Amino acid sequence: MSPLVELITAWEEFTATHPFNITVEGFCNHYLFKPALKRKGEETAFSLARRIGRIAAIQRTCIRLAFQDIPEIEPDWYYFLHSINELEVVRKTDIISINLLMEPTTGIDLLNRMIKAGLLQEEQDEEDRRVRLLRLTSKGKARLKKAEQRVKVVTDLLFSRNLAPIWSHVDDDLGTVEYRFGPLLTGHRPKTLEELLTLAGSRSSGNTPR
Repeated sequence: MSPLVELITAWEEFTATHPFNITVEGFCNHYLFKPALKRKGEETAFSLARRIGRIAAIQRTCIRLAFQDIPEIEPDWYYFLHSINELEVVRKTDIISINLLMEPTTGIDLLNRMIKAGLLQEEQDEEDRRVRLLRLTSKGKARLKKAEQRVKVVTDLLFSRNLAPIWSHVDDDLGTVEYRFGPLLTGHRPKTLEELLTLAGSRSSGNTPR
């Protein structure tokens, strides 16, 4: 295979597997890092998976500390507020699947507490009165703004200072995992690991289950 054909093939593979931030810089980082990752083997991926879990716990703990001086907000509330603000108006049931992959009853209870606290406004959908829509109140927007300022401090502390040289590359690759497995978990609700493996295999072959 000629170098040009190899490069074009690698570009096509990159654009097919990285739905976000497709840039020349991102491709070059991906292309240069890939051989090194292959040499390190599967143990690196296993170590990375464990590390991501631990870092997620560290981040959650830091965010909880950051929110101590902000009344009526919790880590879970922040993620909901952020997602609803991005969408402006969203179905109550949809935001649970989009955001945290939690069980419906747990998510509904959490959202109801946020409504009671005055952070969210709930209204009926004019086209389907069984559907409940959510939007941020002015109080919710104010709480989100304060929370975002505190989360930025945590992000700078944990990530920006330490991962600046490879941040774009890491973000793109983790975005691919989110893009692939988020819809599998929210759309199909697999009950076992075996079901998830079957769904993932179907997605890889291009036959996405309905």
